[in-house]
Amino acid sequence: MLKEDSAAFVVADLSSVWINLNVHQKDLPFIKIGQPVTITAGNLQTEATIKYLSSTVYEETRTALARAEIPNTDQQWRPGLFATGKIVVEDISVEVSIPKEAVVMLDGKDSVFVKTKDGFEPQAVTLGRVNDVNIEVVSGLESGQECVVKGAFTLKSELKKPTEEE
Repeated sequence: MLKEDSAAFVVADLSSVWINLNVHQKDLPFIKIGQPVTITAGNLQTEATIKYLSSTVYEETRTALARAEIPNTDQQWRPGLFATGKIVVEDISVEVSIPKEAVVMLDGKDSVFVKTKDGFEPQAVTLGRVNDVNIEVVSGLESGQECVVKGAFTLKSELKKPTEEE
């Protein structure tokens, strides 16, 4: 039995779905309607744009709602999925950048291993901006100069091993 004000059923068109993103108040100045966003939920990933940005901040969470709409013709995106969004807020060109894993701390200084005629030698660098993957090298490494990008930690540990003479 249903009451008069009860819905017997709800018809939903899931050919497109909304992705609601919570934007922290410190990030709000950088988020605008129309910005591209990469949406990820588990092994699903798609590109979208911000279609709506709330003008209010939730008091409990200090976040505002940003919404993107994505096509869902294959019905893989289900309402209620936990999703994350990455929004590029600034596209900056830098002269030299390397993967973050290429940088090691040696004698209290950020360093990379550069290729020499005798192998690889540590070289101190000054670092700048950083993102999820790369880090800017402000000084200490020239554009085009070869350095170790994978395995720097292994080289560092080999460097710290005592030699037979010690």
